[in-house]
Amino acid sequence: MPKTLETFTDYDRLKGRLELFRTLEEGWDSGSAPAPFESTIASADVALSLLGGEILQNCSLFPANDGGIYLTGHFKNESKFAVYFIDDSMTYIVKNTEDKTGGEDVTVTTESIKGLKSDICRICL
Repeated sequence: MPKTLETFTDYDRLKGRLELFRTLEEGWDSGSAPAPFESTIASADVALSLLGGEILQNCSLFPANDGGIYLTGHFKNESKFAVYFIDDSMTYIVKNTEDKTGGEDVTVTTESIKGLKSDICRICL
């Protein structure tokens, strides 16, 4: 069934952006930045598929100039998160005005993304 405006989700929006990253070539930043690594794209894709709509509606994706990818989210209560994916790992911070948490060089797995989601829900939603 084809997507319509009614069935197009935030996951679809971000997944489309992730697919665009596959078309980037070395030097995409007008310098010498490598394109996002395929392993990094795969890690970000796992995260998108597990985080869910309430989180993804507030998110943006950006390529990094070292082959990585940033996923950021901003929420009404001045809370935010940032995740940096590189290859099969992620580093993240989730914070609001009263609390923060994070993880460094965490291997991207279903369980680690569920932990990230739990942190985002606890602090941001």
